[in-house]
Amino acid sequence: MKPKLGLVLINGRPPERKGQHFVYYLFLEASIETASKTTQILGLRPTMSDTVTLYNEADKLKDAGDLDGAVAKLQEALEVDETYSLAHAALAVVEQKRGNHDQAIEHAKKVCDLEPNDAFSYTALSVTYQRAYAGTGEMSYIQMAEDAMAKSREMEMHR
Repeated sequence: MKPKLGLVLINGRPPERKGQHFVYYLFLEASIETASKTTQILGLRPTMSDTVTLYNEADKLKDAGDLDGAVAKLQEALEVDETYSLAHAALAVVEQKRGNHDQAIEHAKKVCDLEPNDAFSYTALSVTYQRAYAGTGEMSYIQMAEDAMAKSREMEMHR
């Protein structure tokens, strides 16, 4: 089956050009890969749905035990939107499982930077530090874990 591709008219007009990007809608009767390729061919900016799709693909790869594949998909999602906190959070988990504790910590910290008012982000950072300690025996991670958890509790109390 050939993919059907069309540009949706908005109020009877083609989408507006905004800066370097077009506001657009594609409808497809094809795979997500075809949608991504079409977006690239047309030179259009990837959408948030692309990042969600990449995140979901990474999650499936992680569940199947393909951690390298999951990392690649999550990094691809961050190329689309470097502020996509779910991708950073997932990378923290996957990198930890791969034994890359420094990278895991950097992604967990990035989530806290992107979501500074989210207590759970600090709880997750604390867990990342705890796992880094368990994986390395580096004592400094214990204090960092306690500090992150204290920040989380403080935020919870002031809600």
